[in-house]
Amino acid sequence: MRKRFVSIFIMVVIAISSANWMEKIHAPESKFSHQMRISDFPLLMVISLFNLEELFVGYLWLQFDVDSLGAVANYHRLLGTLDLITTVKPDEFHAWGLVTYMRYKHWIKEGQVNKALDSVQELHKAQERFPSNARGWYELAYMYGLVLRDTGKALQYAIQAYSLEPNKENTLLLQTLKRVSARKQGILIPRLSGPKLQADPSQN
Repeated sequence: MRKRFVSIFIMVVIAISSANWMEKIHAPESKFSHQMRISDFPLLMVISLFNLEELFVGYLWLQFDVDSLGAVANYHRLLGTLDLITTVKPDEFHAWGLVTYMRYKHWIKEGQVNKALDSVQELHKAQERFPSNARGWYELAYMYGLVLRDTGKALQYAIQAYSLEPNKENTLLLQTLKRVSARKQGILIPRLSGPKLQADPSQN
């Protein structure tokens, strides 16, 4: 019990210190998902040594939720927290999806289209490391379908997500994208048939 308490205390101290440090050094440019910075190794070694990954990531999500209440004032801190989550747990695609969306919107607002697209490419690279993770495909489908408005690619990614994990969330996204694709192609979506209208005899 005491060892567990010490581990939790160490995790909290590391999480707070790391988040504050990342907020100071943060830049809006995308963190490279396929590269590991030298400065990441001490943090990852401590987390691995004490087996604190789940607790650490859980605490960071809690911190993210609190900071989100003041999202405008804490924009850089939010990105720093999400980057820290994906550093500790590279397959945490909910964090990848959020950080990609936030960076994309930031750079579009600044008129930096190329940098906005770079953030989407980093999501691709993260997903390529974990091709069997359905959430990675889901986040790509969401970005392309609801943000980039590229329904064709979004549908491909949604099908991949559904084939790996046919849960309610993936099913809903796939059905939504199919309906959008059908409307764009001018395909009528069948409706339930109702009673037939009777002809007006006076018009004969």
